[in-house]
Amino acid sequence: MKPIFIRILNALQKRIDLLLEFAIGRMRPKHLTYKLNLNCKIFFIHLESMLRSRSLLFLFICTSIHFSSYGQSKTLDSLQALLKNSGKVDTSYINALNALTLYYGNSEAENKFSLALANYERTLKSASKIQFNRGIAKANFLIGMLYEGLNKKDTALFYYFKAVSAYEKDKNEAAIAGLNTRIARTYFYLGNPLESNKYVNLLITYYRKANKRAELGQAYMFKAVVLQNVHDSIKEVNTYFKNAIIITEELKPESLGYMYNNYGEYLSDKMSAQEDALNYFNKAKAIAFKTADSATIAYADFCIGKVYFKTKKYAEAKQSMLKAVDFWEPHKKVEDLLYAFQKLSDITYEAGDFKSCVYYIRKEKMLKDSLNALTNSQNLNELQTKYDVAKKDKELSVLKEKAIIETLEIIETLEKEKQENRSLILMIGIAVSVLFGAFALFAYLNIQKANKLLAEEKMLVIRQKNILEAKNKEITDSIEYAKRIQTALMTNETYIDKNLERLTKGNEKG
Repeated sequence: MKPIFIRILNALQKRIDLLLEFAIGRMRPKHLTYKLNLNCKIFFIHLESMLRSRSLLFLFICTSIHFSSYGQSKTLDSLQALLKNSGKVDTSYINALNALTLYYGNSEAENKFSLALANYERTLKSASKIQFNRGIAKANFLIGMLYEGLNKKDTALFYYFKAVSAYEKDKNEAAIAGLNTRIARTYFYLGNPLESNKYVNLLITYYRKANKRAELGQAYMFKAVVLQNVHDSIKEVNTYFKNAIIITEELKPESLGYMYNNYGEYLSDKMSAQEDALNYFNKAKAIAFKTADSATIAYADFCIGKVYFKTKKYAEAKQSMLKAVDFWEPHKKVEDLLYAFQKLSDITYEAGDFKSCVYYIRKEKMLKDSLNALTNSQNLNELQTKYDVAKKDKELSVLKEKAIIETLEIIETLEKEKQENRSLILMIGIAVSVLFGAFALFAYLNIQKANKLLAEEKMLVIRQKNILEAKNKEITDSIEYAKRIQTALMTNETYIDKNLERLTKGNEKG
């Protein structure tokens, strides 16, 4: 089981990640300033590092730095001190580098994007050395968010996909699901609902498999919003909206505000049910007031203004729109402000207030011009950074080329020695083969000679055997011949017996 401090840290880390989504994404809580958010994020990176290394003294120093003052200089100093004192490249070092990228990307410096991009390259190289895939993924995710903030959504997608690739190596399905949410949203903003729907389906599949019903409700809501822009899918939209609302009412009623806003927009824009839409927008505001969610309140006011405009209640429409603008202007929600000024110019034109109409058209144009100027400035900074990085890469390539040449020379020398050794081994092998061949030939000749002698002796034995057999036959034949002679000369035993018997009888008579 994880230590209690680590478990508490993980819970707080998730909360800070959620707050970062608000800070950099579409919405941000009113009670949380951006600097506090960034400092909290960096603090928890320090906290995780210190808890794991048990350096409690440094933990208290970090705590005093981050919560006694929210100055950006102290934040930067503390991060740089952490990086300087780390002593080695490890996961905590990479996390600190990622925090520095986030700091640079959202600081007040003119060259903030250049600094963030340069630090990203540094993070990527360091994380690759220790094969820290999570750090690589986080670095790509942060740069993707910065590009998305510059409205360069195609470039943002490129880095989001790189982050997904890094997380896939660790099989981190939860992190991949979070990135799929951003990818789906980015495709949706790019006007590609089909691709967006594909990644929403991946989200739904993962949340069903993981049995995360609260997140599944949010995914259903997202799918309902996307399907409104997919041909022949309008019938499914209401089903997904209803399922999302049912799940959220059961598990996370405090999150119903933005769902009611989305469902209200669907009823207003697609179903022309303006009264029902107003009802849901007001329900969204009621829930958002309870949770102090000013962003949801502002968006509800904006949607209410659109409904009043459609029903030709221009005064009420303008009043609601201005409530939203009052929230979006200090929070620099550029895209929302552009849309609001466009709607205000339409409302005042229809109301016959042409002076106000011109005012809002100018506001919209000034905002577009400032956004374009900012984008151009960021482009220049980005090009400068890429030039600096290319210059460093060129210097590194020269060093690498030199190292490669030296390595090749060493390899060539070793290859020569290896070739000489091969020649020596070959000569020894040939000599051994010759000796072995000579020995084999000598042995073969001896065997042949022995076989020849053995054959000659065998032939001698055979001749002697034949001589003996011939002599033996001669002796046997002589014996047989003598026996026949003897038999022929000797009187027959029966004849002798008869004659003896006859003589005996004659003597007896006489």
